[in-house]
Amino acid sequence: MRFGIAATKIYDFIWSEYCDWYIEMCKSRLYDENCKTRRACVYVLNHALVTLLKLLHPFMPFLTEKIYKELTDEKESIMLEKWPEIKDNLCFEEEEKNVEIIKSIIVNIRNVRANMNVVPSKKTNLIFVTKQYRKLIEETLETLKKLGFAENIQIQEDKSNIPSNAISIISEGIEVFIPFEELVDVEKEIIRLNEEKARLEAEVRRASSMLANKGFVEKAPKDKIEEEEAKLEKYKEMLETVEKRISEMK
Repeated sequence: MRFGIAATKIYDFIWSEYCDWYIEMCKSRLYDENCKTRRACVYVLNHALVTLLKLLHPFMPFLTEKIYKELTDEKESIMLEKWPEIKDNLCFEEEEKNVEIIKSIIVNIRNVRANMNVVPSKKTNLIFVTKQYRKLIEETLETLKKLGFAENIQIQEDKSNIPSNAISIISEGIEVFIPFEELVDVEKEIIRLNEEKARLEAEVRRASSMLANKGFVEKAPKDKIEEEEAKLEKYKEMLETVEKRISEMK
């Protein structure tokens, strides 16, 4: 009878799995009229959506009824449908594992780009080094290109001819390399990082000076002192990261 937990799990699945991932992964097949799996893709999208409407119906009866009638004419009302049940023949453990690998790679690529302030419109080459998952990468090339912001994807079994300063992303049985020069303009990035370094050094000096001030430490509330100490540690860590990136780029 814990309806809040049930509603939250359905909500999270719809947004995180169905919308954020599955629909985005399907787009390359949906837009390609010559794709052999296009019809199967459309079928699964509709099947999943109708099933989700059934699960949502107790929480959102009128809206789900309206959408259900627009999507299907199988029954007079969604209330006459059977409650969804788990079907063993629709459980694909190996495929699920493979999709999680692809998702992990895409998330890591996006994190690298975000940390380096790379705009989404800038495409790069991706070099995949793997023996075990060559077929998986080949089957998901378009998805990886679209969601990983890639211009071209190269698959090889060893690390030969990989640029020395390429950024490496490691996943299960797969290593992905992004040539550094394709992510950023090195000279501009060094200038930006030096500006960021100067800002962080100033913050470290300010926080250190404040905490070294005996009058501040004796009079300030405990939570204010702890807040400044946390800021100082954060700025020191950020400064160390920036200095490391500057060193790597020279």
